[in-house]
Amino acid sequence: MYNQNMEILKKQNWTMIVSLLLWITITLIRVLHHSPWYDEAHAWLIAQELNLIEIFKLMKIEGHTFLWYLCLMPFAKSNFMYPYSMLLLNWLFCFIAVLIIWLKSPFSNWVKILITFSFPFFALYPVVARCYSIGIMFLFLLASMEKSKLKHPNWYALLLVLCANTSVMASVGATVFGGLFLYELVKNKKNLLIPTVIMLLGAILFLVQLFGSTDDIVWEHSPMGMWFFNNIFFHSRIVNVVLLAIFSVLYTIFYIKNKAFPIFLTCSYFILFIIICVYSGHLWHWFFFYIYFLISIWLSFDRSEIKWGKIYISIFLCVISFIYVVYKPFTGLYNYVWHDKSKYLANSIIKNENHDNLNVIIQSFNYYPLIPFLNKTKIKLSNYCSGEVCGYDTTMFTRSKYCYVSPTGANTDLVYEQIDKVYDANRKNIILCDKNDGVFRIIGKDKAFLFTPAKVNKNDSASIYFVEKINYKP
Repeated sequence: MYNQNMEILKKQNWTMIVSLLLWITITLIRVLHHSPWYDEAHAWLIAQELNLIEIFKLMKIEGHTFLWYLCLMPFAKSNFMYPYSMLLLNWLFCFIAVLIIWLKSPFSNWVKILITFSFPFFALYPVVARCYSIGIMFLFLLASMEKSKLKHPNWYALLLVLCANTSVMASVGATVFGGLFLYELVKNKKNLLIPTVIMLLGAILFLVQLFGSTDDIVWEHSPMGMWFFNNIFFHSRIVNVVLLAIFSVLYTIFYIKNKAFPIFLTCSYFILFIIICVYSGHLWHWFFFYIYFLISIWLSFDRSEIKWGKIYISIFLCVISFIYVVYKPFTGLYNYVWHDKSKYLANSIIKNENHDNLNVIIQSFNYYPLIPFLNKTKIKLSNYCSGEVCGYDTTMFTRSKYCYVSPTGANTDLVYEQIDKVYDANRKNIILCDKNDGVFRIIGKDKAFLFTPAKVNKNDSASIYFVEKINYKP
């Protein structure tokens, strides 16, 4: 019995076990201390306030697909443990993706370690609860089924549909995988009917959600520009361009030597470049170049005809992954996404104010992530920009004439008539805005609003004001 147990222990991949335990420990600590920023809170509110049909109609504005919102709905509808239910669900999807790499990918342990502890898989996708982790999980499942997909064509087709309906970025890989799958079904004279119908219905489902999208509805729309080249590896355009050129040459040599063509990488990169030429995106979009590069090498190593350069391409992958181990996003984005103060600020307001008698007026886009936290209380939440109760709809934060954001980033001044729409005379009123003027007044015809800085806690910003309606005589 002792000898059997020892044999079992010897067979274990202790590098994997230790790496995963370390990954689990650190990422969970990060998750439990993470305060959701705007995009995370926005998905929760959409899932909380809308039904599935309404979510489908909204997707052409959001630029995403429905599956992440569907996963959130049971938790959001019941207002269960926000933000931890959302954060942990997203973390679980990313953990499964990392686990698939360890169990199914053809890479060495060293390569897997560097991938596991690279910025995308260690600090971004498992921590920031967006629709991308679930898509990456499906992409890795598809890659792991490369050798067996013709044995399970219906399941593979269903995975393609699920993957495409997580996000536009994941749909790129699903599209390429789907095209290659159809080719192989025809080539091997397999039954096309059921998998083709499944994929066709999935494509229709995807297109229905995004049909009618135009670039003017993408907030902060900006074609590719230099954002990508300034930040993809290091915060230096010249260094990044040089590295991209070197990597491209090395990868081209690898395929030329093996007399093969990188179909998956070429097609996925072509579609990605089209996307970022319409909308430059941010880190969570750009790292799909890295993810599709991983998958391309994964597929290459699984092919028997690849005979030259595996060690060189593994070193090449290690170098890129190591760059991402030490990677840090630029300061503005890092502070915006990872240092959001909404959870702390909401707790301060809840702790210091009477929930039953408080009206919180939100004027600045930056305070939108407060809404899901304060929704758990009896606090009234009002949107200054729209003049209505706060909800999932953020359009007026950037399009309302009262909240228009200028090219310099400054908001328009507060207007008496708009304050009057959201002011509640029966409650204590607080406004969260982008002002730092000390005590000030906004004057109407025979009334005025008096704004007094309110520091709920000594560390809070002076952009939190108590608002009081007073008599005014010119």
